[in-house]
Amino acid sequence: MLGVRYKCVDADFFLELNIEEENSFNRRWRKSHLDLVTNYGKYWKLREIYNYFSSNDTISKMQRSVVDTNFSKNLDISNPSLSRFFWSSVNSYFFYCIKYGLVKNVVPYAEIRAFHQKSETLSLYSDEYYASLKK
Repeated sequence: MLGVRYKCVDADFFLELNIEEENSFNRRWRKSHLDLVTNYGKYWKLREIYNYFSSNDTISKMQRSVVDTNFSKNLDISNPSLSRFFWSSVNSYFFYCIKYGLVKNVVPYAEIRAFHQKSETLSLYSDEYYASLKK
């Protein structure tokens, strides 16, 4: 990216960041997804979220609340970044990133259409999808 300078930060600085800024558009737009990983707004700092998910059974308890989407039926793949259905009625986008940690080759949200033209067997951003990716 031209003109973009990234600042290296240490782990303590990083963990004090909010997962999303308080007045951001995305905090409202991605509410159902953020609710799941912030314990419905209780935790906003990355350190708090990390600690919350580090407890013994949080992931398995939260797994019961995950709602995946059927992209082929419900997502406007011609304009996926503005899909009201995906951002408002499902909640898995951030959860599986936490459950599975760092995995390789996650399809960027903007490339959903290309993914579905190649694969009809996996539901993108689902538990099965993340489990199929390499660490």
